[in-house]
Amino acid sequence: MNDFDSAKNIFLNNFENEKEFEKVEEKQSKAHYKMVIDGVTTNILLLRSSVTGTERDRPQIRVFWKKIQQLAKIANDKNEKFFCFIHCSTDYKDLKMNETFNYYDFFISLESDWNIDRERIDIRSIYDKFYDELKVLPGSSYIKLNISDSNSFIRFASAIDMSDKETIYNYMKYYETRIIESNSVNELLDTMDISERNVIYYGAPGTGKSYEVTSRIKEIYPDFENTDSESSKFVFRTTLHPEYTYSDFVGQILPNVEEDRIEYTFTAGIFTRALKRAISEEENEQSSPIFLVLEELSRSNVSAVFGDLFQLLDRQNGQSEYSITNPVIAQNIYGNGNEEKKVYLPRNLFILGTVNTNDQNVFVMDTAFKRRFDWEYISTKPKTDDMGIELNNPIIQIANKKIRWCDFYQNLNLFITKNLGLSEDKQIGQFFIKFPDGSAEEPTELNQNKIKNKLLQYLWDDVQKALFNGKSLFY
Repeated sequence: MNDFDSAKNIFLNNFENEKEFEKVEEKQSKAHYKMVIDGVTTNILLLRSSVTGTERDRPQIRVFWKKIQQLAKIANDKNEKFFCFIHCSTDYKDLKMNETFNYYDFFISLESDWNIDRERIDIRSIYDKFYDELKVLPGSSYIKLNISDSNSFIRFASAIDMSDKETIYNYMKYYETRIIESNSVNELLDTMDISERNVIYYGAPGTGKSYEVTSRIKEIYPDFENTDSESSKFVFRTTLHPEYTYSDFVGQILPNVEEDRIEYTFTAGIFTRALKRAISEEENEQSSPIFLVLEELSRSNVSAVFGDLFQLLDRQNGQSEYSITNPVIAQNIYGNGNEEKKVYLPRNLFILGTVNTNDQNVFVMDTAFKRRFDWEYISTKPKTDDMGIELNNPIIQIANKKIRWCDFYQNLNLFITKNLGLSEDKQIGQFFIKFPDGSAEEPTELNQNKIKNKLLQYLWDDVQKALFNGKSLFY
């Protein structure tokens, strides 16, 4: 099968009996359908590609962009999903493709910014990438194609076996096309408070500081925690510790064995990788927000970790007010020959940190570093789900009394500050213990063991030993 009509019929056989399926338009090389998936109106455009330059070694596979753009804009204005599935019906000989490459059994779904002004585009690079991936993953019915290293402004595409109904359906159900428009990303960047570029979330242990960071990122990238998702590449996360250094953060020269030879090359650290991604997004006019998440900042010597990067933390309209000269970072980001190019933080790079106030005695942050961040306090108040039900709140047993965890820890916090006279740093949060069964209606052995092994140890080591006023938590 290698013609567009056959591809269209396969799609119709899969979906035309689905609930609220509508044929909007059908032409010789174009078909537009609508379908409701999980309550969301979804537009599906099937488009046949054209071919030019068959006399060349590498003929072009063309798509007329305006046909896609007009429909995408209408769908976006209505807050509807939009998918453009390309089918290439041209014979492999005319395309000068390998005869074993059955590309015509697949749809190519373009994942792009539909607002870019183009008359037509060449997607030959997508098919070349598809061929390379299929050699590695033979028999696959779905392949995500990362073509960010090509000259095309389309960074991602997906190849989907058109006869695999379940895969196509799930792809349209879970892939959120409405959040990849670069215009909406830029609007989001504009509406974000400039001061929010550098933020530290601080509070007592277990208050949900990391949870707060994750929730903020999920407002933009809901599935970033799934390592297979495309949005995961926009988030860089690490945990600092007493041995963490500038070299870990920025990168260092490490030995690399190549064909029995040892070569010393620069291996980028998490800061350099995040910065490179942010600047690359900015240069490609995508400006997707990039998040650099630094957990447990106070457990490291942050002044030493940041080193000369400290100068970059002053922001003007979201971008570094002062740039620095760092040949090693510049070469890694901009390429060879650009070692003298200035290094700066672009407006789409967000640095989010967490500080456990009970750990501030590990390494004290200097005032100059602190004032370059906005500090957001995370209180010990319990958090709830969308239904208003408190999270991580099983019934536990203390002595002979059964009590909800959230009631118990809040009373304990009150005792620590009011009765023992200690500061809020010594209090605990709702997630200090993450219970195996967070909604248990009766005390369980697993939950009770968590209290015995974790809570009692903390109360003895961190609370009791901080008392110098003659009072005691233990009798």
